[in-house]
Amino acid sequence: MFMDHIWLDKSNVLYEDFVDDFDWVLIGVPFDSTETNIPGQRLAPNVIRNIFKSKDTERKINDIGNVIPAHGNPTEMISRIYEISRMVLKNNKKIIALGGEHTITYGIMKAYNEKYKNLQMIYFDAHYDAKNYEHTKFTHCTFIRALKEDLNINILPIGVRRYDKEEEMFAKKYLLKSLESLKPRPTYISIDLDYFDISLAQGCADKESNGYYFRDFIKEINEIMLKVKPRSIVGMDIVELNPLIDSNRVTATLACDILIYMIEKIL
Repeated sequence: MFMDHIWLDKSNVLYEDFVDDFDWVLIGVPFDSTETNIPGQRLAPNVIRNIFKSKDTERKINDIGNVIPAHGNPTEMISRIYEISRMVLKNNKKIIALGGEHTITYGIMKAYNEKYKNLQMIYFDAHYDAKNYEHTKFTHCTFIRALKEDLNINILPIGVRRYDKEEEMFAKKYLLKSLESLKPRPTYISIDLDYFDISLAQGCADKESNGYYFRDFIKEINEIMLKVKPRSIVGMDIVELNPLIDSNRVTATLACDILIYMIEKIL
């Protein structure tokens, strides 16, 4: 079965057994090789799992382990993520992925785009992640441009507040502008923790001031649910936690609370 894939490490899973009745699976993606500031996001999946174990929450999800990383090779890593995601979707399951840095979303979305017609994506982020680098296509700050160019899906950014002129022009031309642009169709949600205010996102390498709080996130999610309906949420990820700079695990706890909230909201 797909959870026994050669590129899956099951040594840190939350649950040893697999419940067929559960529609969602948890996958860790410990990759940070394109980080341009402070790497360490590769440690995040297991840190989030450890905090999750201390929380009171009903089990509604299977954990199939971590994708074995191809450190230093984002193209190969995307290929591994894509293959595992495709096999999960082929078995009619849905994915919650724990990054890792934001490059991982490309591999997941590539598989989702093959599975679902009219797929749309929402990403919470302080940045557009749409830079145009001549030397490389797949990085944590270029993947949105790559997604739009390669898959041509509708993408809505929420929370962006730091960008260059070229990214601004790209966003104005190619990205959705508001929740009103969303349709009740298959929707993937990606949550970069630097969306949040710097007081909560101290465990992010690329944090920005003047961000948002958990109550703001909840409000946005509720508005999204009104537009697309919970059953239309077909996948999600939480990315960019760096435990090496996360004092008192503030951001890791935030990531875990987001995970729990979304499990209770959409599963």
